[in-house]
Amino acid sequence: MALNGTTFRGRLLNWLVGSDPGLLRLHSTIRTTVTLVVVLAILFALTQVTGGPVTAAMLGVVIAMQAAMMVNEPDSRQQIVTMSLLPLSAGAALTVASLLSGHQFVNEVVFVVVIFIAAMVGRFGGRGTALGMVAFMSYFFALFLGAKIAELPDLMGAVVIGTVCTLIIRLWILPDRPERALRYTVWALWLRIAAVIDTSSTILQSGHVDERSRQRLRKRTAQLNETVVMVEDQLAAGSDQVWPGIDGDELILRLFDAELAVERVSLACVRAAEIETPPELTEALAELSAASSGPPRENLAYAMSLANTAFERSSIPEVQGVALALFGMADAVVDMRALINGTAGSAPQQASPDEPATDDATEDDTIEGLNPSTRHAIQAAVAATLAIVAGELVSPARWYWAVITAFLVFAGATSRGEILTRGWQRLFGTVLGIPAGVVVAAVVSGHQVVTMVLIFVCLFVGFYFQKVSYSVMMFCITTMLALLYGLMGQFSIGVLMLRLEETAVGAVIGVGVAALVLPTKTLATARGDADTFLRTLSDLVDAAVTGNGRPTELARQLHRELHQVRISTKPLVSGIFGIGGRGSVQRGVRLLGVCDHHGRALARSGEPDSAAVAAAGHFDRAATLIRRNIEALITWDSRGMVAAIEPLDAAEVVVEGRQQNRMLSALRAIDGAVINLAIERGLALVA
Repeated sequence: MALNGTTFRGRLLNWLVGSDPGLLRLHSTIRTTVTLVVVLAILFALTQVTGGPVTAAMLGVVIAMQAAMMVNEPDSRQQIVTMSLLPLSAGAALTVASLLSGHQFVNEVVFVVVIFIAAMVGRFGGRGTALGMVAFMSYFFALFLGAKIAELPDLMGAVVIGTVCTLIIRLWILPDRPERALRYTVWALWLRIAAVIDTSSTILQSGHVDERSRQRLRKRTAQLNETVVMVEDQLAAGSDQVWPGIDGDELILRLFDAELAVERVSLACVRAAEIETPPELTEALAELSAASSGPPRENLAYAMSLANTAFERSSIPEVQGVALALFGMADAVVDMRALINGTAGSAPQQASPDEPATDDATEDDTIEGLNPSTRHAIQAAVAATLAIVAGELVSPARWYWAVITAFLVFAGATSRGEILTRGWQRLFGTVLGIPAGVVVAAVVSGHQVVTMVLIFVCLFVGFYFQKVSYSVMMFCITTMLALLYGLMGQFSIGVLMLRLEETAVGAVIGVGVAALVLPTKTLATARGDADTFLRTLSDLVDAAVTGNGRPTELARQLHRELHQVRISTKPLVSGIFGIGGRGSVQRGVRLLGVCDHHGRALARSGEPDSAAVAAAGHFDRAATLIRRNIEALITWDSRGMVAAIEPLDAAEVVVEGRQQNRMLSALRAIDGAVINLAIERGLALVA
């Protein structure tokens, strides 16, 4: 697969792959939209032939949408099992709701119980979450329609048809293609490497480093890190059938080296930004960045000759540092070009996975003695109860919007910061979607075909941006509802304004319950993730220095845990919730990023060789001090921390060879980052 950015099609594809690594969101969105079109067409045709209720067709479409979005197991057999269980979950909810039809109070009480169970079964991983969501939507739909027992056959038939169509489209018509997705993700990785190099080159050319440039470089480096995590996820999910002679482990190591190399280039450019650098360096960076578009190999050779010229003509350490970093990056470029272009069209090879994947969601992880899923279920049930009461006060006919909002702001969230962020984003998207819906519905009024097309366009865009921007998704959903009401002849500005009121009520209740009922503090969640990262860092230092363990695997785990830290701290550094301690949290995450970078470099420094025998004892003492300091960080031990400067200085006197100098440099950086984290946390240091 050759990268080509010279044509409009090439630039468009490069942008698409760069913004959606692996094209996974695009593929999933296309499949979900196609599924809804097919299910709606089949069920609508059946209602015309049999005279069945249109509401049954609507339920079938809703269940198909949930199945397409929620069933995400990597193995097709697991998907078949989950899809087979969905009609049972929906059937149980529909039956209970139908039996209680006419008993509104009892039905609403049972609805709250269903919400509690739906949230509780999330502890069983993706399958539990899917079954719980389908049960919730089915019961809600039956409650909203006032379904009777006599209507159960039609409703269940629609559920089965929707599920079967979804399964057929997922497994046979538009199946997942992990090998192709992996290739696109590697492509996206290289595009993001090029983006980091471009930003580094801009900093070097500008002659200074301002905060805006630093932020841009951090953002692009974080995007690069996220893409590496995606590659690892795909390999862990069974996509390790790649190119001939390259199994999953080898691919990870090559990407690992490439990521370290590009980070080294960016750090070197930042250090040299205030120094007058020879023009050969910036030209070499430009040539190296251009290599991402697949130019002839001579471009790379030219870039290296420029870097070599700069290295030989300058005695300034910072300038030589950039040149050396470019030499290392050149090796990574060669490897990546071989992966992307060399044998891409050949048959894949089978590789053996390291260990069977485990489902973290099933672990009995507790917070203050209460399982997180139990806490989540209690919060969701309380929020739903309050939303039913408040929603009926606003509108007895449209109260369900408040309940859906209150429930969905909890879905997938792990802290009150995430819930607050999701609540205001849902409200913000609804506020913007109402005027857009009014305008669009008025323009296409009376044109049914155009309206139907726009409805599915809104769904497509909403699904595509679901994981990127919750506000955009809600904007599209609100616009789609305006079109749907217009198609049904029920459109009015009053209905849309009522939706806004109910959404606001549900969002406020959801956020309020998250803050007051068994709250899971965002800061506590972030600190827990940071402590997990630090424990892995401690194990990595021990494994790399003593040789007891597998440092490369620990480095990969460390990288994934840094990604989780960034996710859990996101509400603390953005939006309304992040106004307070944003600076401190950002500094802490940056220091963890330093530990991650140099921890991975430490893991790649290799086993101790004969040149390091004299330094071995010093390395051991340094590792002991670093691990002790990490433990003090985790336990908030205020008795004092001792920097590992003395044993590292002693090691520097006797160590020989590039390999062990790299280990020494990595240990120094990790020690410094850990000490700075201690200062951030206010812990005492021993001189």
